[in-house]
Amino acid sequence: MAGRNGGFSATTVSFKIGTLVLFVSFILHVVGFSVARWATIKMSFSGNELFEIQSYYHAGLWQHCGCVEFGVETCVCTSRSGDPAWFKAVQAMEILGLIGLIGTGIISLSLLFYKQTMTTKNINIFLLAVSAVCIVIGLIIFGVENTKDFKDVFAITDAIDSVDAHGTLSTSFILCAIAAGLCLFVCLPLFAVDRSTPIPPPLPTAQQQMFQAPVQYSNQGQVIVPPPGQAQVFIGTVGQQPTGYMPTYTYGQHGLPPAYAPQTSAGPYGAPSPQQTDGIPYKA
Repeated sequence: MAGRNGGFSATTVSFKIGTLVLFVSFILHVVGFSVARWATIKMSFSGNELFEIQSYYHAGLWQHCGCVEFGVETCVCTSRSGDPAWFKAVQAMEILGLIGLIGTGIISLSLLFYKQTMTTKNINIFLLAVSAVCIVIGLIIFGVENTKDFKDVFAITDAIDSVDAHGTLSTSFILCAIAAGLCLFVCLPLFAVDRSTPIPPPLPTAQQQMFQAPVQYSNQGQVIVPPPGQAQVFIGTVGQQPTGYMPTYTYGQHGLPPAYAPQTSAGPYGAPSPQQTDGIPYKA
């Protein structure tokens, strides 16, 4: 398992773009997941040509809202309860998709700023694919079942002449669909391109770099600076001046100093010694 603590600069451009698109997808899905606008039914009541009342029913994953527009729009929202099994399946799929997006977002940040490993990349791609598929499954279930509900509602309203009704899949549904499309058709291909790119080897530490630069000596008496990419240093020894403390020696005359010359007629080893007169040494 290869890895590199290279940080942001070590990641590929495709992975950086894919991570950015991933967080855009996450934001879109969170908005669609929260706002009660998955489906909207609009009904218009007209008693005569003088007035017309419009009402809206907005269905979301967690709330449904009833709105009446008569000059001013007034809405009342309540929490959902007693939903059929298919709707609970939609909620479960969208929750799994949201959790998966959170997980792949954390892994992507780790790959982007900390450490790259092939195993982590494979897990990230798998988790992203599963998250997008869960979102798509929830969208398909909701779209199919909601179309059936629309038909039942319209069958009732068509029997009333003064009521005009039509329904559509609304903003939140579209946002979640865009999020799933970005994950499947943008993020996954970009992450796959990044996976096919070899991971650079680990960067050596400063201590390793120091020990990896052998010192070689030349006979020209100079230090040769290596070119880029060459980890060798040439240091010349011939012709260089010695450094540090070097002892020096002085040469003086042999024998004892004049001040300590003996005053006897016999010199050292029985040899005659010159007399000192007038303060001049060795003067006979």
